Amino acid sequence: MSLDSNSQTLRPVQYRRFERWFGAAAILGGSLLAVNRWMEPSSVLLPVTTAISVPSDEQHGENVIGVWRDYYEGTRTLTVRDDGTATMIVELEGWKAKMFTPRLQIETTWTINEGRFDRTIVGGKPADKVNFVKNRVGATASDKIVNLSPNRMILVDQDGSTRYDWKRLK
Repeated sequence: MSLDSNSQTLRPVQYRRFERWFGAAAILGGSLLAVNRWMEPSSVLLPVTTAISVPSDEQHGENVIGVWRDYYEGTRTLTVRDDGTATMIVELEGWKAKMFTPRLQIETTWTINEGRFDRTIVGGKPADKVNFVKNRVGATASDKIVNLSPNRMILVDQDGSTRYDWKRLK
């Protein structure tokens, strides 16, 4: 215990520290309240002029047409045509090429629906390998369009986690 100089009474040191802390907090709180009131917006509301535009499915459909390349599980080249068809060439290397095939050509139809790039396998070569792919992962794919710019297309697989980063070739 120590003698408190203000009241001439004995107070524990911890209590005096609390008083100092509380006093400092009160001063700081009052200052913050004053700053907060000073910074309050006026009652005049300004119009918001910035709008975020989300491309329509039609715009995506126009932008997706072309030749794209990515390097997911090998080199993939995707040619998307304006008639609703597409061809994907998958070139594998190493043990994948030896075990499966060095080159796979997959023919699909495609649409853009609610911000998704939907494709359905309709054929390809070698036929037995294309059928294996259809049986293994399914005949359809529906990837979410994250970004579709003139030179880049970023898609997220229907599994929700696999990202495909396509770069435009033509």
